[in-house]
Amino acid sequence: MNEKIRIIRGHEINADLTTAWLALHQKNPSISSPYFHPEFTKAVATVRSDVFVAIFERDDEPVAFFPFQRDRNWHGRPVGGRLSDFHGVIADEQFTFDGAELLKACDLRSYRFDHLVVNQSGFSDSYVKTEESWYIDLSNGYDAYFQGLKKAGSSDAKNAPRKLRKLEREVGPIEFRLCNADAGNLDQLLIWKSEQYQRTGLTDVFAFQWTRDLLRHLVDRGCNLCGCFTSLYAGDHLVAAHFGLRSGPVLHYWFPAYDPEFGKYSPGTQLLLEGARHGAEQGITRIDLGKGDERYKLTYGTDAVMVAEGVIRTSRFAEQTSRMIDNTKNWLKASPYGAPARQAAKLLRPFRERKAFQ
Repeated sequence: MNEKIRIIRGHEINADLTTAWLALHQKNPSISSPYFHPEFTKAVATVRSDVFVAIFERDDEPVAFFPFQRDRNWHGRPVGGRLSDFHGVIADEQFTFDGAELLKACDLRSYRFDHLVVNQSGFSDSYVKTEESWYIDLSNGYDAYFQGLKKAGSSDAKNAPRKLRKLEREVGPIEFRLCNADAGNLDQLLIWKSEQYQRTGLTDVFAFQWTRDLLRHLVDRGCNLCGCFTSLYAGDHLVAAHFGLRSGPVLHYWFPAYDPEFGKYSPGTQLLLEGARHGAEQGITRIDLGKGDERYKLTYGTDAVMVAEGVIRTSRFAEQTSRMIDNTKNWLKASPYGAPARQAAKLLRPFRERKAFQ
């Protein structure tokens, strides 16, 4: 049996490779996220020149794919960088690989990940920590999901219908549009999102031209992966909007935002719940919310999968040193003695995040 790994650029993914990749994506439930769809990698490759794919071949037939970005210093990261909420090797559930050998084949000194699905055996020795990535299970329909929220005692969910009626009464008739965008609405969403990042002191994701170009490219995709733009109107007013990714029955909740003028009506909650309601009617059975402890994820998420953070390096000494540094960082984050280090890290964070998006 002849096994090898060959490397191609992202724009070289042809129809045959797309078919083989898509079959693996659809067969393995652990990689059902839209981020594992071949069209996501192809879309990022249209706006960035550093996208590559490692193809595992057995007797010249593709059996697995590893999409990645490679910088000028031969360090790797997931396709989409900080925009990627799931990443790893696309393969069937029984596939195994050697992470260090994969990096050598990719001409990488290292590969840093922060949302790696935890069944990736070739990277498991390099995990620094794992976290929960929340999702909404709509497999039993929206009504069952909403009743579950109320039984769990969610006051936000209980009050949402009343606030939606109030919005309609005071502003105008409610209209929800799923996966239906125009350029003006997308531009408004980007403005709201940038303002939100600036208010909260976070790096403005859309200050980089490639991220804006990526969303515009995705929303125009006429394929099994689509950029799903949803909007909530009250009369003629665009109250809230969301840009996500959809692949078959899975929707990834990505960039929600709303007009602060309508804040008293809980527009973020309305957007999520109406998206779940209308999505379930159109065959969506799962909405991924991503990792993190944001209140809406803990309130509206029903289940979670585990994702890993870490870095794998070709040099064993470098990997051990990196692991020690990462473990020290995690200790400083939790320790009362780490306040000075945390303050310094906070000051440096904008520079690190800007670099991560370049």
